[in-house]
Amino acid sequence: MVAAVAVAAGVPASAAPPALNSIAPDFALKAVDGHNVRLSEYRGITLVDIGGYTVDVLTVHNFRLDRSSCASLRMGTIILYSRIQDALQKSDILLTDELITDAIRATGLAEGER
Repeated sequence: MVAAVAVAAGVPASAAPPALNSIAPDFALKAVDGHNVRLSEYRGITLVDIGGYTVDVLTVHNFRLDRSSCASLRMGTIILYSRIQDALQKSDILLTDELITDAIRATGLAEGER
């Protein structure tokens, strides 16, 4: 079973980690489609954090981090924005930052065109 997860719930800083061979606490996550997902329903889950400069990826199997799956890719939204702007400038298309941002967010489109 695969889950697309937007935001992960964290463990409070004061919480002690589960004892070895004990059952880990069950956490609820918010899925991309908006419904709650319980981690106990999945053997493994991949988490993706899309930031300004990096996209960070990790996988958890049975509540244990799979270190071989961890990656931090230099492909964040600020870098995407810069690459779009560079490609447009190479084609002699000059757009303001506001127009590019609107295009990325699709806020510049008429209601029926989204």
